[in-house]
Amino acid sequence: MQIDLIGNSLVLFLKSSGLAMVGVIWGVTNPLLEKGSKDKKSDATDVGVKSLLRTVLLNYKFLIPFGINQLGSVLYYYCMGKTGYL
Repeated sequence: MQIDLIGNSLVLFLKSSGLAMVGVIWGVTNPLLEKGSKDKKSDATDVGVKSLLRTVLLNYKFLIPFGINQLGSVLYYYCMGKTGYL
């Protein structure tokens, strides 16, 4: 009985800490994404595909936080799947 209680508490702690880690990842990367998405080379009126591709694909200040943010999304869905909410 007591072993089940400890085991359930540990599982709950691990699931909760995983979701808390997702919150930290998203909280840290969102401001970095906003900062990295500002393209200093383009004109303010240039909203074409070329400007978008340059901002997204060639800007490491955007790509690195975006990749980390997406890993947070994968972790989120993994944790939600383990908790049984999905």
